[in-house]
Amino acid sequence: MADRLAATGILLVGGASERFGSPKALARLRGETLAERAWHVLGEACDEVIAVGKERDELELPFPVLDDGSGERAPIFGVIAGSVAAWLIVTRLMTLSFVWQAGSAAGVVAAALIVTVGLGLAGTLLALNQKPATVLRNL
Repeated sequence: MADRLAATGILLVGGASERFGSPKALARLRGETLAERAWHVLGEACDEVIAVGKERDELELPFPVLDDGSGERAPIFGVIAGSVAAWLIVTRLMTLSFVWQAGSAAGVVAAALIVTVGLGLAGTLLALNQKPATVLRNL
């Protein structure tokens, strides 16, 4: 990669992983954990990387994990904690101005909401269009 972004990459390593059965961050693929792979990819693209999760999860990772400070398990808390940490690093340690691009942030949130609702509705419609007996037999 020629140039890295002048941006902070936030890696979310929390989550209950109830459906997965074990912490996804520790799942291995091609000799490294998913968290390590994401850390390296973000490091190649961004000039700074912050991992955010839950200290109580005690994940054994080769990089520091910032606790998101919330008792709840939801990605938004990790995003908030990572954004605050990035802001503190940029404005306090590096003494640079921090530019909040509300329009871009709102656009990303709107796009994520549209995709999430759209896929949810599409899945629901597909399920409703199937014959119940077929669905029940395949459970």
